[in-house]
Amino acid sequence: MLAGCIPLRRKYFALTLSSLGLLLSVLLVFSTTVRAGPGSNSGQQYTVFDAPNAIYTYAASINDLGTVTGYFFDASRRMHGFVREEDGRIIVIDATPDATGTQPVGTNLRGETAGISEAGSFIRNRHGDITFFNAPDSIWTNASGINDRGEVAGVFADKATESLHGFVRDVRGDITAFDPPNGYYTRVSGINFKGDIVGIFLDASQAAKQRIYVRDWKGNFTIIDLPNGTPWVAGMNDRGDIAGYYVANQQVFGFLRERSGVLVPLDLSGPGVTGVNDRGEVVGIFADPSRGGKICGFVWEPRGGVTVLDAPNATATYAYSINNRGEVSGGFDVAGLGSQRRGFVFRMDWKPGK
Repeated sequence: MLAGCIPLRRKYFALTLSSLGLLLSVLLVFSTTVRAGPGSNSGQQYTVFDAPNAIYTYAASINDLGTVTGYFFDASRRMHGFVREEDGRIIVIDATPDATGTQPVGTNLRGETAGISEAGSFIRNRHGDITFFNAPDSIWTNASGINDRGEVAGVFADKATESLHGFVRDVRGDITAFDPPNGYYTRVSGINFKGDIVGIFLDASQAAKQRIYVRDWKGNFTIIDLPNGTPWVAGMNDRGDIAGYYVANQQVFGFLRERSGVLVPLDLSGPGVTGVNDRGEVVGIFADPSRGGKICGFVWEPRGGVTVLDAPNATATYAYSINNRGEVSGGFDVAGLGSQRRGFVFRMDWKPGK
């Protein structure tokens, strides 16, 4: 749930991550609910929040309980993970005292959080216990997502060639590595409840063409090509619908590919798609022509209608994830506060297409 994260090489962790540790603090952080600002759709609400002592809060994903998972930087530029409960409580996650950072990628309905640290990928259970893991013979291992059964999918680089491969870790802790047929540089975008995994890869049999794959829970692969362009995948819902975008002629086009194979274009200007829920609602980021190219978030509905997310007093708004209740997690840059970014949960009383 970008459903996943950008793979981080171990040697670059000091630039992007902070401490993961046995320091677990549960803090009640006051949040503010505000109505949407001028020019936004009526009925919108933003619940704005900051992680404790944060100058930059990245609200990466939201599950069906309204739990938001992400990371933040404090004033010393150290990165910490966090989980925000629906009632506003924020749990700060730091793994080991000497760790340089934590990047959680998602929390499932059982309260298990998956993420990345320089010690390896990890799972934190609902009691706060952290288990680290690495794919066999890897130089780094990055979790990309966790499903509600506790299965984790991601990518790793092998020691022999530093090539990228996908992996899935089952609930017993066993790790299975995989690549699609003729595939290399395999990347993972997400895993759904069934255990189906979606991502992209380069096909050695087709001059390194970038293609989409779906690996089902049995290990069978389905290869998907779009009519044109280079595809990028944001994620796949439990129905098997895939959301993403592709680049053709130096332009970006968003899409929802239904499980039936029907490709539905997103009628937006150059969208960066970041997530999809089981209703087929897609979220992402785009430059809104009606706002002079301002960066805004969006919610696109398959029944018709687009809702633009433009947080009050924001210089830019980013939508990262949407749950099955239609709640969106995201962030916005704050006018007059330099590089500060705040997190939000977006709710919409009125739904387009209804």
